[in-house]
Amino acid sequence: MQNQIAEYDNFRSGIAALVKENILLTFDYESNKGEKEARSYICKLSQTKAAVEAMRKEIKSPALERCRLIDSEANKLIGIIEMMIMAHTQSLEEKAERELQTKQLIIRR
Repeated sequence: MQNQIAEYDNFRSGIAALVKENILLTFDYESNKGEKEARSYICKLSQTKAAVEAMRKEIKSPALERCRLIDSEANKLIGIIEMMIMAHTQSLEEKAERELQTKQLIIRR
């Protein structure tokens, strides 16, 4: 898959280095020193994850605002169209009701 989001370019090389480093790392989780090293490494990974997440939110924000504007404008336009549809539908329903009442009067006679 081709990298399409340029804003993530700064992270790619760093994450690639972390992947290589991660493959080679081993920790002695049973010792205090190993546990401390593992927790420190996890913190480093978590900070990188948070930075990517912050960038995602930053670059996504304008797109979300645009989507909200798109939806708002479409809803306004659809509302106008629905009002016109309702006006004609109501007239047709009224006609159908009158015809039904006429038929019922004929049947009762």
